[in-house]
Amino acid sequence: MVKALWPGIIHALETQVGLDNPNAAHASSEIVGMEHQARIDEIRSRGDFDVPYSPDIDGYPFGKIPILLVQANINISSKHGPRINFVSAENGSFEVSFTSSMLHGFCTVLQDAVKATDWDIELQMPSSASAVEWEGPRLLN
Repeated sequence: MVKALWPGIIHALETQVGLDNPNAAHASSEIVGMEHQARIDEIRSRGDFDVPYSPDIDGYPFGKIPILLVQANINISSKHGPRINFVSAENGSFEVSFTSSMLHGFCTVLQDAVKATDWDIELQMPSSASAVEWEGPRLLN
């Protein structure tokens, strides 16, 4: 799911640059890279990515059993920030709306999580030489 979702997230970030500033659309990859670093620096100055996860959960909207996601749809519009609609195998779907800062933070969380796995994938931002190319929408099964 993460490997298939990542190119769509990068595409959403680049598209948002063009929507927010049409004159900069031609340099969206470079701007995303610069924005990413600026947003992460801002988030780190306000909080701490190094604080461990706390298992103290107040509620379970889908129940205590983990859900299996089978599809993710990314929606981009000029009126709203990017939104990701996650579809589960049995529990319906839920949508997460992101501000630009939140999506950059989400990218960093995904990058850090993938580094801690043995999945043999690397999630890079578009300013890096081996950034993932957007291949259009894909159905995740």
